[in-house]
Amino acid sequence: MGIDISSSRRKPSSFRRAGLLALAVASTLPACAMNPDSARQKVLEAELAERGWRAGEEVRSVNGYNVQGFQPIDDRHVILDAGITRQYLITTASPCRDLQYNERLRVSTNVANELTTLDTVYALDPTGRQACPIARLQRLERISSAQ
Repeated sequence: MGIDISSSRRKPSSFRRAGLLALAVASTLPACAMNPDSARQKVLEAELAERGWRAGEEVRSVNGYNVQGFQPIDDRHVILDAGITRQYLITTASPCRDLQYNERLRVSTNVANELTTLDTVYALDPTGRQACPIARLQRLERISSAQ
């Protein structure tokens, strides 16, 4: 079983991504040794915040019938659009080189139209597909404008 998903929004420019990375690096410079995972997490948080979201609680599954599109973040993260107010963050088990550049994804599902951490995202491109096992699913929470 599988679910095909088309990109629902434009990808961020590489110029903006470079700016976010520079911001994340600069904010971690006071520590003598920069932890790459920490810098990567800061970039992810900045990307989500720019889109008006923050990562919330982990969920066990996402109903595939509700998925309307996706927004690539980087080579390990994708936002699933599941309605106007419901968004989910997929984190893959390892980097997937084509994840952030694809206009289409396929998700293999082990349970009928339920995305879980037992499933795999496939980045579809003209040369084939790259398997990206799902490591984590999180509900995204809207950041209030008062913060």
